[in-house]
Amino acid sequence: VSTQSTWANETKQIEQQQPKQQQKHQQNLVVLEHLEPPSVQPQQIPCAPPPTPAPDVCVENLAQKPPQNVPNQKPHHHHIHHKQQQQHQPKNNPISPPVTKGPIKLEVGPNTVRSIGSMDQAESVIMMKYDNETKGWCETQARVIVSPFPFQEGNLRVAFHCLDVTISNSPQHFVAKMAKDPKEDVSIYYLDVQMQSLAKVYAEKFNARNPPKKVYFVEASIMKMINRPGQPIMAVEPYLHGKYVKHTNNNGWIEKADRNTPQAFSHFTYCYSKGQLMVVDIQGVDDYYTDPQLHSIDGKGWGLGNLGKLGMLRFFETHRCNAVCQHLQLPPHQPKSMDQGT
Repeated sequence: VSTQSTWANETKQIEQQQPKQQQKHQQNLVVLEHLEPPSVQPQQIPCAPPPTPAPDVCVENLAQKPPQNVPNQKPHHHHIHHKQQQQHQPKNNPISPPVTKGPIKLEVGPNTVRSIGSMDQAESVIMMKYDNETKGWCETQARVIVSPFPFQEGNLRVAFHCLDVTISNSPQHFVAKMAKDPKEDVSIYYLDVQMQSLAKVYAEKFNARNPPKKVYFVEASIMKMINRPGQPIMAVEPYLHGKYVKHTNNNGWIEKADRNTPQAFSHFTYCYSKGQLMVVDIQGVDDYYTDPQLHSIDGKGWGLGNLGKLGMLRFFETHRCNAVCQHLQLPPHQPKSMDQGT
């Protein structure tokens, strides 16, 4: 890694060449030995149909929504996050047993309960998940209840509570996000899911090296509302319980606590990809992350938040190698003194 003065000089040169607004690109990039960014156009892969849905369910004791005002330099959308991981779930996952009558209620905070409707308001949808191995999309049918009113609003999207009741004795609480602008390019939805899918692969490579704390990315999906006019789509992610923290953004900003694991993970992705790609904008609950951004060395692909080499330089301007970096045997860069913790 270059010295700090060299990084600063190179950053200045790139800033002078950097266009004010990043443009979208669809070119393929070599980012890992066996991984490439997929095409944004969905390819249907038939999957087994879901089980037949059954009567009403009730979900209670869900955590308070996370703070909204967190610094963010990603230009392509505002962050809205209230999700829960399906695999490797945090310990506090209080889903109550199903009931047969009455409205479906969610406890979204201390002494705060919201009703999102009842089973007669459930609608059929198509869920689309991306498979990094096949580079295609898997479609399944599902039954969901989406709250008629958003619980949070960002600059570009609004967020709704959503309950997947396809399997009545195992309901899943999600957050469904929809663009305010009905003319927004739908490729953005697909691109966000693909970024999170690739970040999840990097997390698996990171965890294989036995770090002090492992990291996980929640599984993102696209939901097509097939019974609504125009069949609009929504971005869907599991609800995360607990305190939501934004650790970094895509422009070198670091949260005050400056935890080691999120920083070391980004450093690892840069080294593992041989300097071709970096996963940034790390945020979530504990080490269950969501909504990352990718930088590619040439700045192509991965949406407007991809700042290219400049974004990578910004990361190294503020990054100080820590105990987790040392554990992973990453090339040292401005190491912390007397460093401990994760």
